[in-house]
Amino acid sequence: MSSYLYYIKLTNKEENLVGYKVGTTTGSIEDRFESLISSKNKNSIIEVLSYEHMHDADRVEGAILNKYSKYLMGSSAKLLLKTSGNVIRSGYTEVFALDLRSIDSDFAKTASIGYKTPTQKAIMAYREYYSRHKAKGEKVGQAEVANQFGTTVKQLGRAGTLLKKAGEEIVEFLFQGNKINTGTEMDPNNTDSLASLINYFDKRGSTLLDLSNNSKVNEDFTVEEMEAINTALIDLKSQFGNRLLTRLNSMLFYSLKHSN
Repeated sequence: MSSYLYYIKLTNKEENLVGYKVGTTTGSIEDRFESLISSKNKNSIIEVLSYEHMHDADRVEGAILNKYSKYLMGSSAKLLLKTSGNVIRSGYTEVFALDLRSIDSDFAKTASIGYKTPTQKAIMAYREYYSRHKAKGEKVGQAEVANQFGTTVKQLGRAGTLLKKAGEEIVEFLFQGNKINTGTEMDPNNTDSLASLINYFDKRGSTLLDLSNNSKVNEDFTVEEMEAINTALIDLKSQFGNRLLTRLNSMLFYSLKHSN
């Protein structure tokens, strides 16, 4: 289910109050706030951002509230929430006394960037650059985009390199704040370093086990099956090291030799 971060303007004409509330919800924004927007107080939805997971929307909301906390309205915001009827029952601590767009037109993105890791910032920068330069054909420099997201051109480039080597699923896995074990089960090395991961996936991609070159095996399996086998063996090497693969290779070689 999609999750949303909303930013709405609330007005109480009787009290001569105007405030701007940030919040998160699921489902249709239009349906939820239909009665609120059509009320006589002229409330309005200013911005809605969509997220795949609620925890992402909540994280950005928290970043906004923390970054712009000095602009919060306080208890007087309770009067504004009364004008919303049952649409917004609580949340006066999430109402700002001024429009955050007057401080930063892209306040939601700016707030969320500050809470990202260096790897997440680099991925965000690469995606923005790719979207604007590659997909939309805009003339934008990598340095400009990198600076916007608080990273470097080198890191932006690394994010793109890792995408090509490891794929979108791995990049998204890192973007969600996860790390990858580039060591073994006995000696783990969990990292989200782009430079380390590029080196790691370089080695994975170039790893060619003796088993893969065995003519008997190549005759018995399709290309897809061989790729699956090779991937499984690489994962075993990553977790347990060369010793296990050496023993496994010997066992398979002996089995194949005596099956002829």
